[in-house]
Amino acid sequence: MSKRLIRIFVAEVPARLNELSGQDLHVVLRNGQTYLGTLVTLAAGVLTLRDTRGHAHQISLPEIEEVIYDRKSPY
Repeated sequence: MSKRLIRIFVAEVPARLNELSGQDLHVVLRNGQTYLGTLVTLAAGVLTLRDTRGHAHQISLPEIEEVIYDRKSPY
């Protein structure tokens, strides 16, 4: 089963919120640090991500470089 990496730059994140809900996301920060998890909320310029261990991470949008996720092929 093939996958496609979808890259969303920080300016597009609020507009594409529906697309990000329920996806396993890789949030890449400007300093190179990466978080893996599921989107919990996006409010007041702060993205809340729950990682695979259940920890919540609050990341402000100016710190984010891009958000990456895998879109599965329909075939």
